[in-house]
Amino acid sequence: MAETVPPIFGQNLPLKRKKVVSLVEAYDPYRISPLIEAVLKADKENWERNDIVRQDIWKSIWGEEIDSLSFPPSKAAHCPRQLGYKALGYSEAPLRLESIMTMGIGTGTHIWLLRKLGFLTPGHHEIKIFDFETPQTGKADFVFQNPITSQWQVADLKTVSQAAFNKLNRDKLPQFLRNTKNIVWPFENDLRQILLYMWILEKQGFDVGAGNIFYLNRNSGQTKEAIIPWDSQTKYQTKQYVEKLKKAREKIEKGELPEADPASEWTCQYYCDFSHHCDNGRDKAVKKKKKKRPPQWVLKQAKEERAEKEVKAEKLREAGTYQPEMPLIP
Repeated sequence: MAETVPPIFGQNLPLKRKKVVSLVEAYDPYRISPLIEAVLKADKENWERNDIVRQDIWKSIWGEEIDSLSFPPSKAAHCPRQLGYKALGYSEAPLRLESIMTMGIGTGTHIWLLRKLGFLTPGHHEIKIFDFETPQTGKADFVFQNPITSQWQVADLKTVSQAAFNKLNRDKLPQFLRNTKNIVWPFENDLRQILLYMWILEKQGFDVGAGNIFYLNRNSGQTKEAIIPWDSQTKYQTKQYVEKLKKAREKIEKGELPEADPASEWTCQYYCDFSHHCDNGRDKAVKKKKKKRPPQWVLKQAKEERAEKEVKAEKLREAGTYQPEMPLIP
C-alpha cells in the first residue's frame, strides 16, 4: 500500500519522495582544485611559449634568431642527454600538479628569503650569469663578497622533503672539512650546479672563494648547510663536466642525442621529464662507478691552497675578526 500524507480537506495525497543527492555530488561544483590545476598548467605552458614569441620578435626586428640553445645551470647539472631531449623537441612527461606546487613552494621561499638577504648586499641576489660555450644562462640565487676574505661566494637555496632532508649528512665530507661544524655534504645534482655557478662567475671576473647550499626542510622548517670550496680539485672536477657539456652542444647542433651522464639515480627518478625515452641514463645512474681521483698534481695544489687558507683563518682568529657581524644596510 502506497504511503500517504495526512488528509488535507478530506483527501489522502500520495507521498512524493525527493531524489536524495549525495553530499559529494551536491558540492562538486564548489571545488576549486580543478581550477587551480588548470591555471597552473596553462601558466607553465605559456611560460614555455614565451621563448618562441621572444624569438619571433627578435627575428622581426633584427632579421635573425637568438641562439636559443641555452640552459640554466640547474638543468645542465642533471644530465647532458636531458638537455638533448629538450632541445630536439622530444615529448615530455605530462605535467603533474604536485610537481608544479612543489616548485611554487620553493619559489615562494626563495623570494621571501632573498628579499631578507637583499638588505645585506643590495643588488647581488639573483645575479644574471651566462656562458656561451657550454651554453648556459640563468640566475644565481645569492652572490656576495665575504668581508673577511674579500672573495666572492655564491649561495643556492634548496627546499627539500623530509625524506631528502634526512639523507643529508656528513658521511661524504672530505677530511679537510670535518673540522667545520654544522655542515653536510650536498646531493650530487646540487653539487654540480653550485660548481657550474662558481666556474661561470670566475669566468666573468669574480674572485670566487666557495659556494654554499642552504637546505630548508619544507615540512618542519629545519635547515642544513653545505660548503663547497673553490680550489684546484673542485675546478678540475668542474672542468671535466664542462667538457661533457661542450660535446653535448656539438651533438645537439648535429641533431644527435648527447651521452647520458646523470648526476645520480635521483636525476632519472625525480628530475627528468624525459626518462620515459631513456633506458641508457637509468642504467648509467644505477651502475655509476666511483669517481676517478684527480691527478696527483691537482690534489697537491689543492692541499697547498687549503693550508694557506688555514693560516689566514688562524691569523683572523688571533686578531678577533674571524666571524664579525655582517653590516645590515637599511
